[in-house]
Amino acid sequence: MKDRSWAEQWEVRIKISTIFVTAFMIISLENILIISIVFLQCLALLMSSKFSLKFIFKKILLPLPFLLFMAFPLLIGQGFKVTLENIQFISLIFGKSLSVFLLMLLLMFTEKDQELLWGLSHLKLPKTICSVLFISYRYLFIFKETIKNCYKSIVSRGFSPRADLKTIKIYGEVMGGVILRSIGQSERLYNSMKSRGFSKEFYVPSPQRIHRKDWIIGCGIIINVLCLILIDKW
Repeated sequence: MKDRSWAEQWEVRIKISTIFVTAFMIISLENILIISIVFLQCLALLMSSKFSLKFIFKKILLPLPFLLFMAFPLLIGQGFKVTLENIQFISLIFGKSLSVFLLMLLLMFTEKDQELLWGLSHLKLPKTICSVLFISYRYLFIFKETIKNCYKSIVSRGFSPRADLKTIKIYGEVMGGVILRSIGQSERLYNSMKSRGFSKEFYVPSPQRIHRKDWIIGCGIIINVLCLILIDKW
């Protein structure tokens, strides 16, 4: 217990609620300086949770290609003339996106996947949605294994990926086969669960007790961002 960081000991319901509320609050910010402060604060939260800078920046590289792809047409929205307004707008998008991404890292890497799903259930999310999330989470591993086996199968038949239309066609056929096979597997899974009396609800253990420090951490983070929003709007 002593080796766990404060974020790992933070009660999951308060953690989920705080991070999602904070994420929506960050989206409302409009000042690049305030967003920079929020980004540094999110970075500090991760580092205080025993994450190294190397690990954090390695994860930050994941959304960068998507953000750059999205930013390029905005940057040249008025032809190839880059304006200060465009640069500021793109900086806002990057700052908000990366700040929220750091919060999601804090959520995903300080809590077990199963406990996150239990936490969502304890937050009184509709039972149908919780059941879909539980099944989807389990089915992701089956889907990943199916793709892996299909790829091994075509490689064993002499397939060598290249940058041409033939390779794209083969990948398309493989993905089509995987989707059809997944549909069949999902139907068999549903019939199997139905025959065993599945009532659209999974067993969820009782929630942990919420301590005073959990409320203090959650309220502290939200109040901090709320103060920055007031400064931003002032």
